[in-house]
Amino acid sequence: FLRRVHAGMEPGGRLVTVELAPDESRVKPSAPAWFAVMMLATTAEGEAYTVGEYEAMFEEAGFGPPERHKAKASARTVLVSIK
Repeated sequence: FLRRVHAGMEPGGRLVTVELAPDESRVKPSAPAWFAVMMLATTAEGEAYTVGEYEAMFEEAGFGPPERHKAKASARTVLVSIK
């Protein structure tokens, strides 16, 4: 999917992803960690991707390394990937 998105974008275009992504330990911060537990308990795949996993997916699709930002007053991470 990300390769198709990349192919359809103009050079310099930005892909913005907002996600409850736990760190590599999958237990911090607490809100994304609880989201990962909920995904494990209620979905067939049971997965919540870490920021590092998102970075690898974006780079594999052809994007540069994403910029990381924290959403204000939220546990969400914002990743901005540039073509």
